[in-house]
Amino acid sequence: MPVGLICDSPYYKEDGQNDIVGLNDNYRYKVVRILHPNDEFNFDPDGYFYNFKVEIFSSETGKWRELVVSSPQGIIYDTLDYMAFVYNGVLYWSGHRDGCFLVLGLDPFADQECSFTVFDYPEDENFVVECPSVSGGVVRMSDFHRDTRTLYVWDLKEQDDDSVAEGGSKLCLSKQEVYSLDQEMYPDDAQVVQRLNFDPNDEDIFYLEVDGDIIMCNIRTRKWSKIVENTTLDQPLWFYLFVLPWWPTPIPSLRQPASARE
Repeated sequence: MPVGLICDSPYYKEDGQNDIVGLNDNYRYKVVRILHPNDEFNFDPDGYFYNFKVEIFSSETGKWRELVVSSPQGIIYDTLDYMAFVYNGVLYWSGHRDGCFLVLGLDPFADQECSFTVFDYPEDENFVVECPSVSGGVVRMSDFHRDTRTLYVWDLKEQDDDSVAEGGSKLCLSKQEVYSLDQEMYPDDAQVVQRLNFDPNDEDIFYLEVDGDIIMCNIRTRKWSKIVENTTLDQPLWFYLFVLPWWPTPIPSLRQPASARE
């Protein structure tokens, strides 16, 4: 079942004048679950659904509510990723449809009626576009060709509200780049070579798993290093779906007397 967790604001608040860090009374979060559609919703012969039951838990009420959310494009439920990622206050799930890679968006904090938005990108038979995540302030998709050590990167960003068509996605393609990585990064006879994801705090850092070892690579300088050896990963494509901001310590520093500062 596709699930997402989103927070509306940090849990803390700062008082710069008194060096005090306290709890934010306006802190709130929501949990979203997209239920499997059933026969009560219409779908076309190819199995595409346009309406979904969605359950949303609110920290403000402590209760779940169920609503029907529509999509401007038909979606095959089983192609959606189980885990969502968050970008600029919107939950996103990735999936596939009619030879396109798509990103399904939902804002559970929206004041108006909830509805899905869909960004789709035509898939080429030479590429497998996956690994959507947030890195460097953009949504980033990628494809890695292990034989040539070539990394293809697609960056998405939000459009201005005035540029978004009714029912359309705020995401748009920002840029596409190709990186040739160091040929010595792993041997040609490596049994398992799979992309993990980009570092959420450094858009130039990319991670790979090679036969149980984790390799960190800078895609611009081509420098790389082995940071973990002989590990076993489960569902590696879900790495870094959650981006946590840098939070200050809740313990304020002690004021120093004037004599000590001098």
